[in-house]
Amino acid sequence: MGTEYLIVGGGIGGLVLAELLGRGGKRVVVLERSTGPPPWNRPEVLWPATIELLCSLIPESEWKERAAVPLAGIRFASRGQFHWGLPPETMDRANVHPWSTDPNQTRELLMRLDSFELHRGVEVLEVLKEGERIVGARAREAATGTEREWLADCTVGDDGANSLVRAACGIELRVRFLPLDLLCFQCDRPAPLRADAVHLWPNLARPGSGILAVGILPVPGGRGVGIVPVRPRLLDDLPRAQAAWQALVGSEPNLASIMSDRKFPLDFQRVRRPWGHASRYGAPGALLMGDAAHPVSPAGGQGANMSVADGRAIAELVVAGERNLLTAFERIRRRANLRSMRFTRGASFAFRLTERLMPSSALFWLAWQFARRPWLATRGLHAVSTAFLSS
Repeated sequence: MGTEYLIVGGGIGGLVLAELLGRGGKRVVVLERSTGPPPWNRPEVLWPATIELLCSLIPESEWKERAAVPLAGIRFASRGQFHWGLPPETMDRANVHPWSTDPNQTRELLMRLDSFELHRGVEVLEVLKEGERIVGARAREAATGTEREWLADCTVGDDGANSLVRAACGIELRVRFLPLDLLCFQCDRPAPLRADAVHLWPNLARPGSGILAVGILPVPGGRGVGIVPVRPRLLDDLPRAQAAWQALVGSEPNLASIMSDRKFPLDFQRVRRPWGHASRYGAPGALLMGDAAHPVSPAGGQGANMSVADGRAIAELVVAGERNLLTAFERIRRRANLRSMRFTRGASFAFRLTERLMPSSALFWLAWQFARRPWLATRGLHAVSTAFLSS
């Protein structure tokens, strides 16, 4: 089975790339291991340039109905009341309007596009090589156990931080881990929570407990996706972790109503985020994109946006007839991806600093001071919303 472009992994960037290449007249096959959306979720923020591109592929109305909610700002909880930390006026002044998305539904919508050939329930077992050149992949269908070789002029790895394509290219990726574990969850959005805002409950009463905060982002259908950043060592002592959780939940009525039936930490999806930057973005016959090339933390909402920008850059180069695709791709994307990774580096440094030298509440105080100064907040919004874009 031969094709021009074989994309290993159905991430948001790989699917965008597949559709753009297909619309450009290229034969594209996507191999995706999952047969449907995973049973858990995580928050994801998409910035305006990414949303503009996605809405050129699928109508905006479909995104709003199924997968995405435009955000008006961020609200902080204190003593049962919510206060704007990042108000709508600041977002309007910066002319930056991000969207909160359900990552699972985002990818499901993209998988329904028809400019490329999608194979789901297919696990890549081996990346094929002829000499030093990548020429495709051998994969197995989960339903039947049938193995098949897919040959391609170019194989694109969108297969995550543990990328098989990257390993086959012989490219090293040294990763570090964010000094926080992220506990993700889904919930119904209660009436006190605005449908167009992020809501945060900082743990100011017990900043040394190991639980930093609870955040909930809206998604369509009256639902929310949430995240609880915790110190990894906290979860080694389950009674202590549960006591810290009960203290935080009990201190905020709105949070208590959301979490009343949720067991901590059993009813959460625990995520450890590696981050790093590959020394190269590919090898003869192969390219790397997204987490396969540059996994990042959620800081600054860069990950999905970086991946989509990677996909767009590859597609534009291919359609333009670029002969030295790897060199051109690296030239266009490495500087932007380095820029985006500064947010992860900064977050990692800040969390390690608060663990050793000062309480975590200092971070929230600094964030509050930042948000109260519109000119600073405006500059910050511009930075995070454009860092991933190619220069």
